[in-house]
Amino acid sequence: MNRSHSWKKNAFAAGAGMDETPADSPVHPVLAVAPAEGARISGVGRTKFYQAISSGDLKSFKFGSRRLVRVAEIEAWLKRLEAAASGETER
Repeated sequence: MNRSHSWKKNAFAAGAGMDETPADSPVHPVLAVAPAEGARISGVGRTKFYQAISSGDLKSFKFGSRRLVRVAEIEAWLKRLEAAASGETER
């Protein structure tokens, strides 16, 4: 019996796969993400995302050595970008 990958089968069978959530476990929303993940979920390039952090348009914080951005802050930033863009088109 080949046991080299049995941990994968057991982990996925138990519902521990990245895209699977067991029905009886509570879902915990993600509150903060790393800038690379923030760029990915917002659809903005990493360079522009880091520029927004650098300029202060997008608030971030350090936790130990990690830089994190609150998901709520990303949503608010995107709304500000949208409002600014719609204001430009209405002129």
